[in-house]
Amino acid sequence: MTTQMSSPILGQQPAPTPARAAIPAPSLTPPVWQRLLRAFRMAWRALALLAVLATGLPARAESYPARPIRLVVPESAGSIADAWARRLARPMEQALGQPFVIEHRPGASGTLGAEAVARAAPDGYTLLYTGQSPVVTYPAIGGAVRYDPQRDFAPVALGPNAYPVLVAGAGSGIRSFSDLKARAVAREPLSCGTGGHGSYGHFACAMLARALGVELLMVPYKGSSAALQEAAGGQLTLTTGFPSELMGLIAAGRIVPLAAFAERRAVPLPAVPTLRELGVPGMELFAFAGFYAPAGTPAAVVEALNAAAARAMQTPEYVKLVEDAGGRVQALSPAAFAQMNTDDRERWRLRGQALGIRPQE
Repeated sequence: MTTQMSSPILGQQPAPTPARAAIPAPSLTPPVWQRLLRAFRMAWRALALLAVLATGLPARAESYPARPIRLVVPESAGSIADAWARRLARPMEQALGQPFVIEHRPGASGTLGAEAVARAAPDGYTLLYTGQSPVVTYPAIGGAVRYDPQRDFAPVALGPNAYPVLVAGAGSGIRSFSDLKARAVAREPLSCGTGGHGSYGHFACAMLARALGVELLMVPYKGSSAALQEAAGGQLTLTTGFPSELMGLIAAGRIVPLAAFAERRAVPLPAVPTLRELGVPGMELFAFAGFYAPAGTPAAVVEALNAAAARAMQTPEYVKLVEDAGGRVQALSPAAFAQMNTDDRERWRLRGQALGIRPQE
């Protein structure tokens, strides 16, 4: 049987189809959590900007330097390093408008003073003025230091540089290099005072011992000036020093200059031959001093200090003073001075190995 579908009654409207629930249009307003996150981020950025502005205000209001600068010299007062530090500090004070307060920290081949600067705040208000021992020669032989000479300092400016001179105490009876060689051949006991283990003076004495084929009794002191006084007093046979610190003792007849570890004769000691002239080549010892700041010191501060040092060393009076003392003036940028330190450490490391110079045990 076929079932037929019923049809609407003629004239009657069909029942309306139930309407589906309307789908709401996408909202253009972010959810509450997104709005809160955005507000938080904006607030954080605003606080960060305020912090930057707040820290920047003193820097603008207080230009460097705004207070005295502490200058650490790792040798005793009255030493050659102290004298040259003061000669440079005076014109640098005029250029920077602030005084330098010199602090002496001798001992341990200059490493005590160097360590104090390496640990200081890198703000440009603590500097080191030193020769090579604590930053080049002593670390180069593996000497124990509580800082990294490469990473813990920002080299600022090269100071005066010169070549040392070998001298004998007047009481030793040695009046020339020929006399010294005769003593060496006779195997007489000879002592050589140095500015500390691993100092340039230590290298000079070791090179001399190798050249003469003898053993020298190495006697370390807290700086080359102390060794000079001991030689002048008759407690040492030999020591080394720079012309600027030797002239007074030579004039007083307390020490006798024998030879220069140099390429050419020193201006203030024209009668003193170089070791090369005396038939002992390869004995040149270039020594320098300079300024260093703690690592992390702002580059602008380092540049300002470098410019002040360069300005101080370019005056005719200073140039003449250095040349009369047997040295020379050479201006270097901080980057060039840093590279010079790196190269010199390797040079002295190789020389120390060849001479058998090892750290103290």
